[in-house]
Amino acid sequence: AVTANGKGGNGIAVTWGRNHTVNIANGASVKALGDGGVALRFDFGHNDIGDDVPSTEVVGSYIYYKNYRHTDYDKIFPASKLLTSLDGPLVKECNINGAIEGSAAAIYISKNPLVKEININEGASIKGNIISEWNPKGMWFSESNPVFLENRLPANEDGLTNININQTMSFSDNIIGSESLVLNVANGKNFSSGQDSISPYALRTVSTASTDSSPIVDVYRINVNTGATYNNSANLSVRDTTAPSSSTDGAITIDGGHFNNSGNLIVGNGQGTISVTNNGTFTQSEAGSLTTTIDGSGNSTKIALANNGTASLNGTLNIVPQKDFYGSQQTINLLADGSTGSYSMNNNLNINILPTEGMTITHTVDGNGNIIINRERHFDTYGQSAAQKALGQILNDNLDYLGNLPEHGADWQKLFTELDAADGAGKASALKQMNPSIMHSSAQANLNTHSMLNNLNMLGSFSNNI
Repeated sequence: AVTANGKGGNGIAVTWGRNHTVNIANGASVKALGDGGVALRFDFGHNDIGDDVPSTEVVGSYIYYKNYRHTDYDKIFPASKLLTSLDGPLVKECNINGAIEGSAAAIYISKNPLVKEININEGASIKGNIISEWNPKGMWFSESNPVFLENRLPANEDGLTNININQTMSFSDNIIGSESLVLNVANGKNFSSGQDSISPYALRTVSTASTDSSPIVDVYRINVNTGATYNNSANLSVRDTTAPSSSTDGAITIDGGHFNNSGNLIVGNGQGTISVTNNGTFTQSEAGSLTTTIDGSGNSTKIALANNGTASLNGTLNIVPQKDFYGSQQTINLLADGSTGSYSMNNNLNINILPTEGMTITHTVDGNGNIIINRERHFDTYGQSAAQKALGQILNDNLDYLGNLPEHGADWQKLFTELDAADGAGKASALKQMNPSIMHSSAQANLNTHSMLNNLNMLGSFSNNI
């Protein structure tokens, strides 16, 4: 047993070299229960007197830079040759069969080491957060000298950390590693995250922006393999936004396994892909919610089905429009083109579309999973005179026509994008700046809109993000 219960204690720390193997044997334990305690720490560290002092070496997995102070500025130079001891992951394999527990983190990976594989095997017990600050692309040098140092990853190294769940288990703490952590649930195993009995460790770091006290799972990718089950009750974000190269290559890939969502889920920052294939299933319960962003082209989270994949949505679907041009009617569908399988949306699915000031938004759903969104503008209500109100009504009535003009439609789309994004005061200010007679002729497509917008100096002058 390893016990490091003092303040800032580290049970086991790996701080230099490459290709290490760490084994926590069955029956062994590593605990760091004092304030700031970390059971397993992977960290090359940094210069205690400052990372930006003259001749500092900055080191890590595939990282070797030297800093030379000049008379008027500091500049970071990559060292001429990567040290052999840094040419590889700090840890190639961490096998956990015993118990680890840390008050700040059970596992902590700092911004400078790559830990390639973490195997959570039969008999393992993990209490405390799992945190990775590693980014395969590189790291920021220091707060006082904000230079991004790129890693020298070889072409065959993706720089990701695989957390391989090789036993059936529940986990009630946070898992945070949006740039690099990949959760893999092994064949036939069950993994449950964010259970009702939330750990006190998770409560210490749960985001204040969360809508509840559920743990946060914020990772790069999730793979659920044949016969495996992932049960989510956490606030789950899966950040991989890479366009899938196949139906089995999503931010969440369910290849013959089962994913049950009873928590709050967002994939690829709202534009990612859930891939379900080979008799796999994605099921969202009445307690679950899926959040997707959309843009004017209808891009959204996608569910890709292949080889008898099945997906069913219950609970809540949150739709968050991004700043863009939207016509008066738009159709979106979460089912990816070319999908083959079974997809259903419960008749009682609660669809919430983030409201936009000065706009009435309604929606209907057809039998093919299409969500038809209708938008009615009320620009006229922001007019401060009869002429301005009339101008606003012209904009209301001619939005689709103006936005699709062959010659100046793009300029009108920019104008309507800014108007939609503006708050009430911004909309009123815009109407006040426009000349109603000019706008009327614009509605007849007889005006060079681009010139008008430049003269009014309106684009970007009153916008707020939706």
